[in-house]
Amino acid sequence: MEINKKSRAELKAYFVKNALPTEGNFRDLIDAGLNQKDDGLVKSADQPVQIAASTAGDKPAIHLYESFATDTKPAWVLSLQAGGKKGFCIGDGDGKNRLFIEGATGDIGINGALTVTGGATISGVLSGVPNDYAKAQYTLSGGGTVTWGGRGQKLKWTKRFIAMCAEQGETFSDGHVAISASSASPSIVQDWDDAVRACDADGVVLNDWEALYAVHRPGGDSVAVTFRIVKYGNKFKAPSNWILVATVNAEDNTVKLGTGEILAAKSAIFKGALVPTGTIVMWSGAAATIPDGWAICDGANGTPDLRDRFIVGAGNAYSLGAKGGEATHVLTIDEMPSHHHTALAGMGKDDQNFGGNTASSGERIPFAMSDTPNANEEKTRATGGSKAHENRPPYHALFYIMKL
Repeated sequence: MEINKKSRAELKAYFVKNALPTEGNFRDLIDAGLNQKDDGLVKSADQPVQIAASTAGDKPAIHLYESFATDTKPAWVLSLQAGGKKGFCIGDGDGKNRLFIEGATGDIGINGALTVTGGATISGVLSGVPNDYAKAQYTLSGGGTVTWGGRGQKLKWTKRFIAMCAEQGETFSDGHVAISASSASPSIVQDWDDAVRACDADGVVLNDWEALYAVHRPGGDSVAVTFRIVKYGNKFKAPSNWILVATVNAEDNTVKLGTGEILAAKSAIFKGALVPTGTIVMWSGAAATIPDGWAICDGANGTPDLRDRFIVGAGNAYSLGAKGGEATHVLTIDEMPSHHHTALAGMGKDDQNFGGNTASSGERIPFAMSDTPNANEEKTRATGGSKAHENRPPYHALFYIMKL
């Protein structure tokens, strides 16, 4: 800052013994001091110093410098107005208002972070970005089918989680935050070393005591989201725009979702219902309508092939996975019930026909006999078609589907 006033030493040199001060010397002496009327500075007896602010701009009253010799602009500016509002404002030398107390309401505005080392008591309503994200966190829902493999395994969700902030404006341009399905998520960053942890179609690996956060950019659209992983034992800060997706409990090998549900290892949630992986149920809909995370039991995708089959309980006569049975069956002789046929015959002389036998069916069959001794074996008349027979109960076909 340029100083064009005379110093005290220079002024004293004008008024030494035998010197004749000039008009200019007296002008320098007058200009070196402060004038209450010209300079807007008043100090009356028993009164504090009174300073009149400038009428320009935001009405600055005091500029504070660290050094007049080296500084080209003030470090701080005290003004009586900010953005057209009357009040007390502290700004920096770059023209940015850092603290403003509005005169009419007493409201305080801070342009920067506020650090409170002691307690804070709030009697009014809390609003703004932190509160917006707090409300969004409380309403986290969705995720479709969520599966958890256990510690060191993968967490997967098939549909977006959605955080409804109950408002649309400066914080949330779309009125909500959409946390995309894990298979569509970008690479996830570890907070403690900034290393990237990949995420694929099977989800993202989470280890003991790790937590997964979705980080939303304030003011961004619903998908302006990145991901961070933090873990116990490493220092971290979770700002208000971090929304908790899941955290791993190493003690019981569970994962707790930001939605509030808790999944045991190797289990899943389907629309809020817990369904363990490997569960098989019957599906009455078409194959094309089978829900995400499920597959037809056709021998693919790790499923048993249950097409055209009934299920029998394993554990005693049947081992797990045993197969058998026939849709239809033709009886063998050994499988027929034990039975016999009775034949009655008469003895005669000379050549003659006589008698007959009565089969177990009641049918009479004629015999012939001559006087020549002989022996004959006779058979009853054959009947039946040797066709396979149906021994199944009435049925209705459905799909068996398994939880993946």
